[in-house]
Amino acid sequence: MTIGLLFLSLALVGFAAMGVLHKVGDRFRCQPTAVAAVAMSAGVVVAAARAASAHDGLTDLPAVVPAVAVPFGLLAAGALWAFQAGVRHGRISTSWLLLNLSVAIPVGLSVALYGEPIDGRRAVALGLIALAVVCVWWDRRAAETALPADRDGGAPCGSG
Repeated sequence: MTIGLLFLSLALVGFAAMGVLHKVGDRFRCQPTAVAAVAMSAGVVVAAARAASAHDGLTDLPAVVPAVAVPFGLLAAGALWAFQAGVRHGRISTSWLLLNLSVAIPVGLSVALYGEPIDGRRAVALGLIALAVVCVWWDRRAAETALPADRDGGAPCGSG
């Protein structure tokens, strides 16, 4: 197994675990702000430890690193908070699917801003993303017209 496949496997397991833990946090009625704060704080500790071990401490990092990392970290924390808050209003599978389908946004921007070419594979992938979003909308619309007891597997609201 190449190192790339190892990292890909670790990322896949990590993202899957993160999705499950978000729903666990929701079931235990954890505050979304607290979940995001703890997750991002743990990420800062792990990233700082990794950076310190890869360099001669954190003092030799270029100044541009924190200048880029801090705003992106804040955006990630906000996105994590929004995701955790949104999990309460729908199914985790739908929320997680839309989160993963959001990859179409940077792809579209890279095509529009940087003129990246769209080959056949990318065109098919973007088409499938659009189709998946339509299917999610269609499923959500069908769920809204169903009886309230039929939503979320028949469990009453607030139970769990």
